[in-house]
Formats: sequence, C-alpha cells, structure tokens
Amino acid sequence: RTPEGQARRSAAIVFIDAQGEKGIIEMGVKVGGAGTLEKVLLFENMETAELGRPDFLGQFAGKVSTDPFLLGTDVHAPAGTDVPAQAIASGARRGLVLISEMFSGN
Repeated sequence: RTPEGQARRSAAIVFIDAQGEKGIIEMGVKVGGAGTLEKVLLFENMETAELGRPDFLGQFAGKVSTDPFLLGTDVHAPAGTDVPAQAIASGARRGLVLISEMFSGN
C-alpha cells in the first residue's frame, strides 16, 4: 500500500506464443501496475533478427489494451516482415489483455 493507504499494483509478465512465417515465436510481455505494456521480449524467434531489435520491440512500450496493435496504424515493421511483425504485435496485445483481465477485479 502507498502511504495514503491505496493498493499498489506490481508488474506482471506473461509468456505468449505467436505464429510467424517460419515457426513459433516465443515471447514475454511485461505489463506495469498502471496497465500499460512496459516491454516485449523474444525468447525464440526463427524470423529475421530485425524483429528482436529494440527499435522494433520498443514501440510497444506504453501501449494499452485499447490500442489497435495493427501494422501500418500504430505498429511499424522492417521491410518484408509484415506477417511475423503482426504476429508479434498481436501476441503483445494478447498478453496485455490477459494480464489486464487477471487484475481487473471483475
């Protein structure tokens, strides 16, 4: 609890699989206490290494579950990586929604 007596929310991490063009992409999604996505990590990725770089994965930080997570809308991918990039974006959103639902109190 905060000094004012309010409950604090901690970060949570969920592991998600997404289907890329070359196989399964294993990823971790970290969501902060305020319900915003903090970080996406790739653990197994048979797609291009560009999708594991901070300039691609970093764009997910700060997103909330109501964001579209759509290529060309709020997600930008390296050339030629549309299918796996959208798979990662969709996986990141699934992880965010899952964690948000777990802690929504509903």
